[in-house]
Amino acid sequence: MDFNILHQFADRVLKDFAPHMEHRLRPREVHLLMMIDKEPDKPLRFYARHVGLERGSFTYLTEVMEHRGYVIRKEDTQDRRKKTLELTDLGRQVIQDAKNEMEQHLERVFEPFTDAEREDLKRAMDTIERLLPKLPNPHPRHRRPHRHHPDHRADRRPHPRHEEE
Repeated sequence: MDFNILHQFADRVLKDFAPHMEHRLRPREVHLLMMIDKEPDKPLRFYARHVGLERGSFTYLTEVMEHRGYVIRKEDTQDRRKKTLELTDLGRQVIQDAKNEMEQHLERVFEPFTDAEREDLKRAMDTIERLLPKLPNPHPRHRRPHRHHPDHRADRRPHPRHEEE
């Protein structure tokens, strides 16, 4: 199987897609809003992992998004130490605008397809969606090796004060 075909397909489908949303959000910001919409009430670390940011960068992103009125941070109802994000009305409007623009774009892209080809594509996408949870998560935790980890210790040079004379 040539999995490169998936990249080629995605590249061609998304070619020339530039949402003209009045909100002027970056792709990562839209991705965050989409994740909150799709997976509500998840802990902040869940969203950070899925948008590919480390904790500090993600905290900054959420502060900006909250300040601009797209999300609100709230405490988990079962555990007050945990925080989650909720879309505001403005955040929901951004998601709806993005979905509408994507739908219009896809209609243009798939216009040359026959009804049978569209049905084939839908079945293929449904199959991929069904199989996706069985694959490893592509967003590993962004952690440095623990300083006492054996692999890490092998790369360390001794401090000059501790070298034997």
